[in-house]
Amino acid sequence: MDVCKAYSAAIMGETNRLTNKQREITERVYAIMVAFAKVGLVAIIDEVTGYQDNRNRSELQKILEKYISAELMPWTKRFPDEFYKQMFRLKKWEYKGRAKSPLVGKLTNEFVYNYLPEGVLEELRTKNPKNTSGHRRSRHHQYLADTGAKHLDNLLQQEMALMKANDDWNEFARLYKKSMGEPYQISIEETVERE
Repeated sequence: MDVCKAYSAAIMGETNRLTNKQREITERVYAIMVAFAKVGLVAIIDEVTGYQDNRNRSELQKILEKYISAELMPWTKRFPDEFYKQMFRLKKWEYKGRAKSPLVGKLTNEFVYNYLPEGVLEELRTKNPKNTSGHRRSRHHQYLADTGAKHLDNLLQQEMALMKANDDWNEFARLYKKSMGEPYQISIEETVERE
């Protein structure tokens, strides 16, 4: 910014002493400063008026309209048995079909629903709250519109492919999060390979 100020001072006062190249640079720097000032003013005005919050809510609402159905959809099998078989295999748990631990639901939220756009899981929890015994009336996926259901199906396919390629839950989790662009902990093997 100091360089921009110096060039701007030059354009204001001593333009007759500048070379053509310096004058060209000065004009570009001045245009950059004006653009930054405009962006800064818009941000300040948005913040003061609360428009930023309205814009964010409006954008979230558009996403939710695409992902969340206005009504409960009929139940269809959305999560293949293979998804749970792979999860249980990697966790070294005995797979018993339908009977699943509450931990499975937590892992499903962490590794599937959390990767839907921001705000979708929260809206699903609002539309489908837990009852007094801690259970939900319906499955979250029954509230997904076509866009949400397709995204969920794609996530499940990606996840199952990576599950099948791994023999350890922690390694799967690390690679999955890495593939989704999340920070992950580097394994000892990777550290040794980099040295």
